[in-house]
Amino acid sequence: MATVNTFTDFTAAQQDIERRRRMAEMLQQQGMQPIEQQSYQSRAAANYQRSLQTKDGTGRPVKPDVVRQLYMNLPANLTADPNVANLINLIALGVSGSQNPLPAAPLAPSQPPVVTEGQGSPPARAGRPMNDFERLVTADRQIDEKRYQKLTENYRPGRTTVLED
Repeated sequence: MATVNTFTDFTAAQQDIERRRRMAEMLQQQGMQPIEQQSYQSRAAANYQRSLQTKDGTGRPVKPDVVRQLYMNLPANLTADPNVANLINLIALGVSGSQNPLPAAPLAPSQPPVVTEGQGSPPARAGRPMNDFERLVTADRQIDEKRYQKLTENYRPGRTTVLED
């Protein structure tokens, strides 16, 4: 009979130890809860401030009302997580973009533009009078003005010119 009482006492002692262990864990969690909550709130506040600075690809900021509403609808332990904060940023960008869409891009012209001369190039050489330097060069090389005009009629500065056949 002594063994039965010992076994009963042992079982009661184990149950008492387990009950006390659970009580200690609960008290420890209650003691840590304010510290954890404060940590969550400070990290969530930092994420909130970062979210307010978010801009879309065109440089437009998100609407603060949208960010505030998203942060208020989630508990601090979630918004303290940087991954959740990134998701909130993406959602806020989407909502802000849908509420303020970009203006429509202008339509392409129906006809191609009329080209009157090359961009940034001087007018064609034909009919342009020779300058003093050109006269000196042609006199030195014994080329008359008509021949010089014919030789340089297709010359365009900046364009590749074939000098020989």
